[in-house]
Amino acid sequence: MIRFSGGRGFTLLELMVVMVIVGLMSVLIVPRLGKSLSRLGAETAARKVVASLRYARSIAVSERKIWLADFDFEAGRIILKPWRRETDSDAGEPETVRERLRTFTLPDGVRLEKGISVRGDVSQDDFQIAFFPGGGSGGGEVFLGDDHGRRFHLEADIITGAIRLAEAEAREN
Repeated sequence: MIRFSGGRGFTLLELMVVMVIVGLMSVLIVPRLGKSLSRLGAETAARKVVASLRYARSIAVSERKIWLADFDFEAGRIILKPWRRETDSDAGEPETVRERLRTFTLPDGVRLEKGISVRGDVSQDDFQIAFFPGGGSGGGEVFLGDDHGRRFHLEADIITGAIRLAEAEAREN
């Protein structure tokens, strides 16, 4: 057994001072941390949209079929689906189009703001970007925003189909 001789412990007053300091630090730091985490949600959502678009491009190339990324601004979601003519039927295909849909819904507080086509048409209702079997795309730009004023700009290159993500300037309309 080890015995401490002549050593003193902490007094109650010293412990109380440390507890007050820790309490004050948590009051100041926790709200800032909460804001950072909520802002991180918008960036994470933007990165997931980029990943979804890259997936649509890769599946278009691998299946040698046109795939569409359909942006639903009102519902805050992106639907990936194969392109089909109105006259196409499900004959010869093992699965229906409905089974092949892939949907990504944006989290609360993050919204699709607008889409800009290659021709410069601005849409805030519905917007599509097509991905072609050769790797290219129909091109376009999409803006996402959150409740904290943070905005992200996604751009699909018309020739390569590459998707670029950047933080956009605040309140650009």
